[in-house]
Amino acid sequence: MEPLMTYSEQRFDGKRTFQLFPDRVVVRGAETLSSDYDQTIPLATLTPEATTMRYRHPQANSAVWMMAVSMAGLFVLMGYFKMPVEATPVVFTAGLGVIGLLLGVATYKKVEFVIFRTDAGVDVLSVARSGKQVGEFDAFIEAIRRQIPIARQSRS
Repeated sequence: MEPLMTYSEQRFDGKRTFQLFPDRVVVRGAETLSSDYDQTIPLATLTPEATTMRYRHPQANSAVWMMAVSMAGLFVLMGYFKMPVEATPVVFTAGLGVIGLLLGVATYKKVEFVIFRTDAGVDVLSVARSGKQVGEFDAFIEAIRRQIPIARQSRS
């Protein structure tokens, strides 16, 4: 059976593809440097009301700390120990600062998630407004909202 609609998201920490069927949502995902997974969520178990959350990846805090420690280290190495710019400890410390800066740029922006819950209030399905199909996000969320009551009625 062909899905009614498909939506793909891509974030710093992974990517997911959602396929909306008349009675379920199938989620296929891969986390960066970690797991791949498939999950099937029956629409009849969800409520059409959803919560919106804006989330910044926790690595953004690590990036700020990396840059701050690197800057302090450069100040100590070059100011106190009078090491030249080309000295290995200075280059290494500056490199950590650059990595922190790049990590910060990649993770600083908050990503919007829409979260669907079960009747018991358990968060089960989250979809992020992120990636190349971001323009289709609202239509996909609306399609899920419209399909939930249909699936719930079919179950009865």
